[in-house]
Amino acid sequence: MTRALTRKTALRLSSALLATVVFLLVAEIGSFAILAIWPDLIPKRPRAPRSVLISRDEHHEREKPRFRQRIVCIGDSCTYGLGVKAREAWPARLEELLNRNRGYRAYEVINLGLSGQSSQDGLARLRQAALKFEPDLVIASFGHNDKWRSVISDREKARRAGTLLYRGSVGLSRFLRRSSLFELLQAMLAPFQASFRSRFGRMEVRYRVPLHQYRENLAALAWESERSGSKIAFLDLVENPAMAALTKLGAAAYLEGDAAEAFRLLQRLSKIPGVYQPRPFHFLALAAARLDREKLAAAAAEKARRFAHVFPYFRELDLPPGRIRVVGHLDGRILGREDWFDIHSRYREAMRQVAKELEIPLVDAWDAGLEAADFYDYCHPVAMGHEKLARLLAPVIRKLLHHGKLVTVPR
Repeated sequence: MTRALTRKTALRLSSALLATVVFLLVAEIGSFAILAIWPDLIPKRPRAPRSVLISRDEHHEREKPRFRQRIVCIGDSCTYGLGVKAREAWPARLEELLNRNRGYRAYEVINLGLSGQSSQDGLARLRQAALKFEPDLVIASFGHNDKWRSVISDREKARRAGTLLYRGSVGLSRFLRRSSLFELLQAMLAPFQASFRSRFGRMEVRYRVPLHQYRENLAALAWESERSGSKIAFLDLVENPAMAALTKLGAAAYLEGDAAEAFRLLQRLSKIPGVYQPRPFHFLALAAARLDREKLAAAAAEKARRFAHVFPYFRELDLPPGRIRVVGHLDGRILGREDWFDIHSRYREAMRQVAKELEIPLVDAWDAGLEAADFYDYCHPVAMGHEKLARLLAPVIRKLLHHGKLVTVPR
């Protein structure tokens, strides 16, 4: 009797499982057909081109040629060369300048920069990829992405990435993204999810890499390089100087009573992609209101309010600031809408401190004579900006490789 019940139960379960599989298969085929006929049912999401998800020289030959100095560059999108061709990025230009007027290729520069990388990512990048090329010199350039806010810190993300649960969730997510049925269901439920989130959602944000962790990561980069027998140098990159200059001029013009001039200057500034400071949008809102540009004034005031509350945060916020908890503030203060807080200079100063303490060569990008015209947004150089950086680096690298000594980092 018991065996008969067990067989019957097993048969029912297997039939239910088979029916579920058949149903999902038919639903998947149907969803695929629907999306093929009406592709506009699902809004197209912007996706990063595959080319920026891997470094320029990801598949470079590992074996190091004899009688050749090898330099490996690790960093973010400014090292990768976002917005310019591979041959225009400063690592490629640096190689060309180092080998100019030589009868052979004495120097080899490998670009392992990746868009979106922080110093925490760079440390993993150094261990997993850069040192495998057996470089004579590592050039590290981080800081732009470390200062941004995120729902999880990069160090915690790195810790979770090693867990089985995280790997399983990533694998499941990749599988579901390929499913037409999942895409269709997601599109159907999206309005309800957005409505629920706008009414009840909450979020907590923190620095991707707080300043103390940034210092630790830079020191670890130096130690790891020294341990492998490579020299290291830091490249301290800067932001577009037009942001600070136009903000200063625009605010001064408004305070002197010239709303039209303030509006002109700050409107020009607002068109620079990536501007994240609240102060220029605050004065733009005041100038626009005085000129009876009410719609523009309201939009600028909202930006100033959001940028001040969640600072710095470059994505569009889909929650009211009141439901976003911000963890950790430099100097322990929350910004006002009229404030300008040069957070990037804090990270630049931290890099200079680490370089001084550990006797690491540091190249300051300001010494390249970079101007507003050398950037196409808040931080990324155009081809001429990369050329200036390469010209600044070339003599320093020659001297360092031929006369410099390995850094000695206390363990």
